[in-house]
Amino acid sequence: MGKLRKSLISILLLLLIFTLFFVFVENQDAVQLPIRFISMYNYPWIGMYVQELLFGLSILFLVLTVLFFVITIFYPKKKNILVLAQQQGTLKIQKKSSGKLCTANC
Repeated sequence: MGKLRKSLISILLLLLIFTLFFVFVENQDAVQLPIRFISMYNYPWIGMYVQELLFGLSILFLVLTVLFFVITIFYPKKKNILVLAQQQGTLKIQKKSSGKLCTANC
């Protein structure tokens, strides 16, 4: 994996961690935890912008998730067999470095 791909994935994962952390902080009342975090609205500089930032990040991750889902569904299957057809029969060569010679239809 190249440096550019690693950098992009790292940035996206940091943004996802940021998004999930604030979702966790705002929904911590749903379960009883031994620790409590201050609501994001109580921070003087963060509280004003977090709602808009979380909205934008959630749209970004929604689009990326749908895109990844579509790519996963329609990604072509890798072929592990090379088929050479001639009049006498077909030769199938697998990636395992073992060839199978078929004199009839296999």
